[in-house]
Amino acid sequence: MDNERRADVGAMAVMAAAESTNVAGLEPAETAISDVLADIAHFCDRCGLEPYAMFARGLRSYAGDFEDGPGAVRSLDPDLPLADQPIVIGRRS
Repeated sequence: MDNERRADVGAMAVMAAAESTNVAGLEPAETAISDVLADIAHFCDRCGLEPYAMFARGLRSYAGDFEDGPGAVRSLDPDLPLADQPIVIGRRS
């Protein structure tokens, strides 16, 4: 899996959460992302896992993913709501 595909997976997770909480059309993308990370922290609690440790583990995995190629190309504005942006899953540059 390349980093563009990983960005697609992240986009699907964030969009699903943002749409279910009505954040997608109301708040900036930055808020939608931070909200889903908070939701994941709550899910970590449910699983008996420490959220900070899980986020640190995820960031280490993210850093290692650059061995597979460059990062995803920036194509969205973090200050605009996700619903107002051209989110295309499977986009390749």
